[in-house]
Amino acid sequence: MSSAPWWKSAKAIEAESFSDWQELRTEDGLVYYFNRKTQETTWDKPAELMSEEEKAYESNWVWVPDETEVYVAGRIIDDSGAAQVAVEMENGGERMCSRASLISMKQSSLQRIVSDLTLLDEMSIPLILHCLRKRFEGGKIYSAIGTILISINPYTQLDLYTPKMIRKYRNSLEEHREVPPHVFVIADQAYKGLTFASGPNQSIVISGESGAGKTEATKQCLSYLGAVAGSVAGVEKKVFDANPILESFGNAKTVRNNNSSRFGKYVEIYMNQHLQLMGGKTTNYLLEKVRVSRQGESERNYHFFYMLTKGCDRALRKELELKTPDHYAICTEGHCVQVPGINDKNDFEEINQAFRTLQFRETDVHSIFRFVAGILHIGNVQFDVVQSQYADDGSSVSAASGADLAKCGKLWRVDVKKLEAGITHKALVMPGNRTVEKGLNPRDAHDQRASLIKFVYSKLFDWLVIQINKSMEPKAAVYKSIGLLDIFGFEIFQRNSLEQLCINFCNEKLQQLFNFTVFKLEEKVYRDENIGVDHVPFIDNQPILDLIEKKPHGLLPLLDEEGITPGGSEDKYREKLRAQYSGHKYFKRYGKDDLCFVLTHYAGQVVYATDGFMAKNKDILDEGLLLLLDSSKEPIIQTLFSKNKKGGGGGGLSSAKRKMTLSAQFRTQLNKLMQTLHATQPHYIRCIKPNDSKEPLQFVPRACFEQLTYSGVFEAVKIRKGGFPFRLRHTEFADRYRCILEEDNVACGNGKQGCRDICTHLHLNASNIREGRTMLLYRALEHRVLELKRNIIMEKRKMNETLKALIQTNVATLAEPELHFERMARVVRACKRYNIQNALSEKAKKLLNQFIESRIDAQTKNLLEQAIAEKDLDKLERVCAIIEREQYETEKCKLALRMRDRIHVINRESEQAVVTLDTSHMEACLFAATELDYTNDYIDYFRWMFDTLGKDSEKFVQEQMRQAVKMGDLKRQLRLNIKLKDLVFDKLHQSFAIQNCPVLKEDHDWAAEKLFGRDKLRQNMMTWTADEIHSHLTTTLDKKHKKEGRELFKSIQIYMGDRENKHKTQEELGLDIVIRGHQQKEFGDEIYCQLIKQLTNNNRPQSVNRGWNLLNLCLYVFSPSRELENYLEVFIRNQPQERKERSLTALQSILYSASGGMKKTPTLKDMQDILNGIRPVKRDFLENPPEGPSWAPLTVSFYDDKAEDAEEYFDSASEQLAGAHAPQPKLVNNKPLKSKKGKNKAPPQTASPAAAKFNFGQNLGTSNKGPPANPLQQQMLAQQQKAEEERRRKEEAQKRRRQPEAHEEKEKEKKTKLPQPKQQPKQQKKQPASEYKWLCHLDPESGDVFYERISDGVTQWDRPKEAVKPHWLAHLDAESAELYFENIDSGVTQWNKPDEFSDPDEQWIARLDADSGEYYYENVETQKTQWEVPSCFAEKVPDQEWMRHFDPTSGEYYYENVRNGQTTWDPPAGVNFQ
Repeated sequence: MSSAPWWKSAKAIEAESFSDWQELRTEDGLVYYFNRKTQETTWDKPAELMSEEEKAYESNWVWVPDETEVYVAGRIIDDSGAAQVAVEMENGGERMCSRASLISMKQSSLQRIVSDLTLLDEMSIPLILHCLRKRFEGGKIYSAIGTILISINPYTQLDLYTPKMIRKYRNSLEEHREVPPHVFVIADQAYKGLTFASGPNQSIVISGESGAGKTEATKQCLSYLGAVAGSVAGVEKKVFDANPILESFGNAKTVRNNNSSRFGKYVEIYMNQHLQLMGGKTTNYLLEKVRVSRQGESERNYHFFYMLTKGCDRALRKELELKTPDHYAICTEGHCVQVPGINDKNDFEEINQAFRTLQFRETDVHSIFRFVAGILHIGNVQFDVVQSQYADDGSSVSAASGADLAKCGKLWRVDVKKLEAGITHKALVMPGNRTVEKGLNPRDAHDQRASLIKFVYSKLFDWLVIQINKSMEPKAAVYKSIGLLDIFGFEIFQRNSLEQLCINFCNEKLQQLFNFTVFKLEEKVYRDENIGVDHVPFIDNQPILDLIEKKPHGLLPLLDEEGITPGGSEDKYREKLRAQYSGHKYFKRYGKDDLCFVLTHYAGQVVYATDGFMAKNKDILDEGLLLLLDSSKEPIIQTLFSKNKKGGGGGGLSSAKRKMTLSAQFRTQLNKLMQTLHATQPHYIRCIKPNDSKEPLQFVPRACFEQLTYSGVFEAVKIRKGGFPFRLRHTEFADRYRCILEEDNVACGNGKQGCRDICTHLHLNASNIREGRTMLLYRALEHRVLELKRNIIMEKRKMNETLKALIQTNVATLAEPELHFERMARVVRACKRYNIQNALSEKAKKLLNQFIESRIDAQTKNLLEQAIAEKDLDKLERVCAIIEREQYETEKCKLALRMRDRIHVINRESEQAVVTLDTSHMEACLFAATELDYTNDYIDYFRWMFDTLGKDSEKFVQEQMRQAVKMGDLKRQLRLNIKLKDLVFDKLHQSFAIQNCPVLKEDHDWAAEKLFGRDKLRQNMMTWTADEIHSHLTTTLDKKHKKEGRELFKSIQIYMGDRENKHKTQEELGLDIVIRGHQQKEFGDEIYCQLIKQLTNNNRPQSVNRGWNLLNLCLYVFSPSRELENYLEVFIRNQPQERKERSLTALQSILYSASGGMKKTPTLKDMQDILNGIRPVKRDFLENPPEGPSWAPLTVSFYDDKAEDAEEYFDSASEQLAGAHAPQPKLVNNKPLKSKKGKNKAPPQTASPAAAKFNFGQNLGTSNKGPPANPLQQQMLAQQQKAEEERRRKEEAQKRRRQPEAHEEKEKEKKTKLPQPKQQPKQQKKQPASEYKWLCHLDPESGDVFYERISDGVTQWDRPKEAVKPHWLAHLDAESAELYFENIDSGVTQWNKPDEFSDPDEQWIARLDADSGEYYYENVETQKTQWEVPSCFAEKVPDQEWMRHFDPTSGEYYYENVRNGQTTWDPPAGVNFQ
């Protein structure tokens, strides 16, 4: 038969309609679905490929309210009830739910996880929460609502803020390319907002609870602005260095946050006309003064107290008479001195550098140290009672505290006796301005001292802000500004005071601003422009604001009035509140305590305790203490408190200032801030705290839901989805974008007509554009197209002019030609980015290459040639370091950079591929390595597997299986087991014929149970029959089941249509059979064997079809026994392809899926759903669906032009940033992701349809060499040998260690001779380690580190230049009850156990035993060793035995037994995790 003409085939292909979704198979033969357009993959069948029955199954899905999860997905399985319906949950359980409480959904919407929430198919709260959760648990902490950013704190380090990432976002945003949501996008939008000549200043409002990540978001916004904009005279460096100073004096460790800002700040960044940073200003709000004198449990004081006590050098420590922080009351009240992730010692050095950058005078800095040290000393002062017969008891400083008081007086340079009198007496102003002193009892004296240190610290902080602002004052007129608001989050404690009322009042104001700009202002614009957008209801918080601040009866004005009223008191204040607001909607009495009242804020109800309101509101210091401070000779105190000083801090002595209450000051500041923000175009970052325990990437739905609700996120999604966030007046729009038409020689009108001309010419989507009365409003996609077109045109014009000027310049006349060519390089890069190719750009590129090549010395050129020719990584590293340092950008230099990066990827990916031995991963590594003629141990090993074993051969898969077993990867073992079965059954399928199955009776035994016709029965035991059977087929049933076995066979015959029955329908009988197998396990194998019998040699098509239907029903509901499963699988495999595929998938699912089978008794509807294929099999033994793997770039040829462009653009040859960038975030709030013990999941793999085709294994059998050792095993062996050598060396050193008596003598000598460096007797010297020359120790008296030379025992205080052996101390973290470890030499802290560490007193040393992998412990004094853990290293065992952790690699939770270290994927029985 002749083939169809080519033109007919071509026409047919052209007319054929292809779905975007394609059904594909992984290398293991598993079906998944791939979208050709979006590159999305999923195991679930997309709607486009579903049948009508499958779509009906989809339509029954709903969101079910849940106490813990907020909402969970389920499917209605019985809706016959009027008010209650039965819902099957995703986990297989059932729940009766109120019909009214359910929210309908499409099951397919669960798979659509989008980065911008306005793109969701449905605007339901459950779906928004689900989308945020899935993104977060996948490590994507940022999501967008149009131009609003949602940021969820990951509590772990993510590679999101590097210079490379800044360049990537800057370049992509300049070209208006799609980028994932990021804090950099918000910063860029604010920066671009300054480009509109008549536009307003910009602001970024960052809000959220304490611990939600506001401070980090602020720093990264500043980092992006500083790096992208550049600055005048390095101003951005000052902006960055201001932050460490403010954080050290204003941030502290709290139970919610290890680096919590305890003050609010508004940072303004000033820009010149070139949009470069030219200065800045910080305004601070409401420092938490009470923290200076009192901290909560597991909390710390302000960071600087710990920095000073740990970081000062010996000379400064001696002058300030300081010890370690655990010696000071104000540092230890919270029982937390050290915080994992915070290096106080190094931070102190950073602060000193910041002081220098910001041009603080050395005398002022030194005076600050003296001032803070004085606070530490006076905080230790205790008081004794002084009894009096004629007046109330007084107090005096206790004799034991006299030295502390004297140290404070000395450092503050005040009279010690007057200082004692000031904190033990109160100055009372009598009529006629006469002052008398009243003695204070010890409790009041303690409060007086607390008032003093709170007041002086607050004034110091204010002064620091003023000095920082002075150093950043702009030297010229400010063009525009960007403000960043990082202010305290909403606070709700059991009892809240005046500070919390002010903080929550501030958050109400910010929420009002959000409501105004996002809701009110947006809707007002739509109404004014008459474009008809639906109203979105939201919470208007104006009533609560009036309740707090409106004069004359607002809570705060009423408090101010009571403070100046003669005879005013807190009792009278409370009475006035109750009388004024008894029926108010947002105010109510607190029944448990008359001192309290309750306010209903937008974030919930808050209880405020009024005791202490009036004293805090006055915010003044005792007159006697003010006079004392005024008399000080210490420079910083004179600056802050002297009456004669002008400027500086203001001291708080101004009568006008002192009359203004705390709440009045705060309201004034806040109103000024709101005026400033209302005059800007605000951008919003909503920070969310995902859990209270700071657990990495753990999402607690209830907590996140409440924060999202209170902050108006759900309403914002609705209005942004239906809104038009971009708008310009008609004239502005036409003027801005008419250049697009001019470029194409098309006429453009003015005003409205110009807008229409532009939209028509660009074919913009009319549904996304609204023409209002005065302006044109449009959405993000249209904005992106317009800006991209305009930018390219403007850049082309600008580039052409610049290129002409550069080319025409006579370089010989220039004093610094390097600057000329540096500018030319930037222009050439811009030409490439905007695809500008003309004679000018080519000439400039040629001139630039000539100049660069002329700068490269001969030695470097030679090294470059060798490195490229030999592909030698060492030479490539050396030459690339030179290239990057000198910024050479010739074609060969770029090739070397790309080659180095490529080899790094090969090494990295081959090292990862050897862990799993995944076929595609190994192939990609081999392809990339072969192309470059490069190899390493891993590549050699992969090549042996392919060439010697043969790809996908039985031995090949067995090698993969061995590695999966070593890795403890159960799910991969199951998938490889399936693959091995394919190979084995292809060879040995005859051995697994059903007649050989051990659960079957022997044919002669079965036939012998009947008297007549035994030979025929024996021969036809497992073939179809229309007759009855005389006995059951399997040994799993005994004689008493003989009759039931016969009846069961009749039912199967009736269901298959081989026997008539008038009592029940076939479907009812089929359900009875399946229920029998589900409920009575012993009948399961009997059912399967009877079905195999009736499907063998059956010539009746209808009977066969119904028999296979019944088999598939059984495979969905109950599993065969282990003895039968292989025989059943071979039976299924021997069927035609169209028959076996569904049954084989069902068999594998029920055998290997953790949730396989049905828990509940099946119903007729269940059976119908299964047969219609709309109830999918459960395959939770699979990995996540295939996705773009990390090794995907290796599948693209190194010499491919597109690959070259991509690598160059994003990696080695990226354009330099205009300014500096902030350092990576510190680890103060981040815990490392704990490694799982026992089970490790392999990374998700893919079988991409577009993947390169590899042919490795073509030389199969050509190698006669034995198998090489797996490099991973070689590494482990080498590590074990190294550890063994180290253990032996240490044991030998222990034998030579001196006796305990000599040790005591040495300790005594250390105490008496330090600080003078001491000599150790020669006979006591230690054996030198090969890499270390010195040991470090902690001096218990001073808390300083000193160093001991290993060779001769010489000690010294100064750190030597030679290598120092790390000395790790173990500390118990008060919050987590876990040990963390501090390197006393570097100050670094970590959670992971080092190989050797000691307790802080150096009484015990723990060492890792290489053989067992466990630690043993040596007593330093007795030199005895033991396996038992000493009490100093004992971690507290939590009350609960099991802890839950999130594994970001797999996206699943695993569980750890804290008592024995056991880990498991399965939730422990009887344990409820909230």
